[in-house]
Amino acid sequence: RGIDESAVAEVVGVRREETLGRLLDAVAERNTQLASSLVPAVLQQPKTSAVPVVMALTTQTLAFAVSQSSGIPQARRSGEFYSLLQRGASNMTGRSWGEAVSAWTRSAGRWTVADLDHALDILLQADLALKGSKVSSEEQILGTVVLALCSGTERSQVA
Repeated sequence: RGIDESAVAEVVGVRREETLGRLLDAVAERNTQLASSLVPAVLQQPKTSAVPVVMALTTQTLAFAVSQSSGIPQARRSGEFYSLLQRGASNMTGRSWGEAVSAWTRSAGRWTVADLDHALDILLQADLALKGSKVSSEEQILGTVVLALCSGTERSQVA
């Protein structure tokens, strides 16, 4: 077999459809099945751990919360999201700002204020669990986070 792009991708572990950006999109869209299936693949990527994933999910959730609490109309969300990123000192988006803003603009309306409060609680619990004793693996913690975020305001605990 010759050496082509797919052979190199296989050897080095390139997974074009299994990216952090795709995971963030799936959570933003509340697509539990896709988001859950992406967690193991994203965590297997080089130099990736659950901590930056939780940070990117938190940035995304806070962007949605600012949009909801400010009552920003759909037509102005894109510009407001860019402005929000420019004002922040360290926004971990997990992808380019353009990709993040595009995804946030599409998905912000799927989240209620109650969903966002719940999501921020879950992300705080995940942050503490990742920094605390290792009762659960990073994959278990992140899997629980994804399920809780996609399901909405139903109360759940991060292991």
